Amino acid sequence: MQFHSKAQEQALMRLQVQHEIAVAGIKNNNQLTDEEKQIALKEEKDQFNQKKKGLQGSLFIG
Repeated sequence: MQFHSKAQEQALMRLQVQHEIAVAGIKNNNQLTDEEKQIALKEEKDQFNQKKKGLQGSLFIG
């Protein structure tokens, strides 16, 4: 498999960084209860996986 373009590869890398920042923000938010943090982390993970799947579908050629 190979990437269509460097720009698309970079888009996937940016998505990963955005996800890591969001997770850190959730974990460090002292206004949320532990239960709220777990819910937010699950939602973030689900959204990340959806976006990643969409990007990967358009990134790779066989």
